[in-house]
Amino acid sequence: YQITDPLPDKIDAVVRGMYGGEGAEFSPEAMEERSSGLLEGTEKFPVCLAKTPLSLTDDPKRLGRPRGFRVQVKALVPAAGAGYLVALLGKIETMPGLPGEPKAFEIRLGADGKVVGVS
Repeated sequence: YQITDPLPDKIDAVVRGMYGGEGAEFSPEAMEERSSGLLEGTEKFPVCLAKTPLSLTDDPKRLGRPRGFRVQVKALVPAAGAGYLVALLGKIETMPGLPGEPKAFEIRLGADGKVVGVS
């Protein structure tokens, strides 16, 4: 897709070109997010589609190489600092980004026996 394409066209291009589907449909919640102004300025960003790793579709039970399907965009999440927009497809849970080194490594007992490194 072209970066200047409308958001639905970008998502459709990925679904068609990468997954072999026919395109995407927006849930009422995703449509509301688009019209609310919360995504203002982010629809020009590149898109990242977050979906189940078990299928090329948004349905983990559709295995193999399905064709002719449409995915459901459940929500749109801007990653403004990174400069992209995440489209959550189907029922999916996301995880937060984690630091390179866990903060647990900073927790220790001080000389006085008190826990240090927990804020």
